[in-house]
Amino acid sequence: MNTNKYKLLKLTWMVKKAHQECLNKTSIDYGLSPSEGMILLFLFKHDLDTAQEIAEYRSISKSLVSKSINHLIDRGLVEVRIDSEDKRINRLDLTEKADEIIEKLNQNEVNFYTQIEKGLSNQDKETLDTVVSTLYENVSEILD
Repeated sequence: MNTNKYKLLKLTWMVKKAHQECLNKTSIDYGLSPSEGMILLFLFKHDLDTAQEIAEYRSISKSLVSKSINHLIDRGLVEVRIDSEDKRINRLDLTEKADEIIEKLNQNEVNFYTQIEKGLSNQDKETLDTVVSTLYENVSEILD
């Protein structure tokens, strides 16, 4: 196997692990599981707001997402809103109580990306964006 291609596979695993670790400490500091912290940050950063969307986008089990959401609701960090057009859909909204946690999680993520982009020129970052977008589309096609 081409060494750089192997490094790409290893890199994807390392980036995911390092990203999780950067968020886990904050989650644990606030008495949350790592998956609960990830869900809070996900709801803050994305326009997706149902348990099913979170599970699909993050490729994690619906049962883990559901359990985590129930705990976040019990803690008052997330509220459920019934969809106005389809009453079967439960939408998730962050509460003000989650603001401090989200601010810390978001800052940790910003610091994480700053750290992994350290030493890259603006041109390198633009090239990286192009390459990652192309790889994402190609892998998405394989999985579909």
